[in-house]
Amino acid sequence: MKTILYLLVVCVLINTACKTDIQHAKQVKSRIEGNCEMCEESIENAGNESGVSEVSWNKHSKMARITFDQRKTNIRHILRKIANAGYDNEMFTAKERAYKALPSCCRYR
Repeated sequence: MKTILYLLVVCVLINTACKTDIQHAKQVKSRIEGNCEMCEESIENAGNESGVSEVSWNKHSKMARITFDQRKTNIRHILRKIANAGYDNEMFTAKERAYKALPSCCRYR
């Protein structure tokens, strides 16, 4: 019982320490093309920047919830980074070279 309680406390502390609060947050939803869990990881990694932006993408709806600090970045910058990773979105089309570099399961065109 003590072990379970200890593990629970450690998990809560780790989760709290890993969360970064984004100051001056603005939240936007945007459609981003992709297919699978690998796409989800790539899209989120491309758009996430600690304390500046956080992207959460849903593979079923193809919609991303993007939260960002409006004083440090903007939605165009984040969506450009995601397009540079190979994923078309509402503002930018991925360059052919970036798209072809995606694993075959991630190719959506």
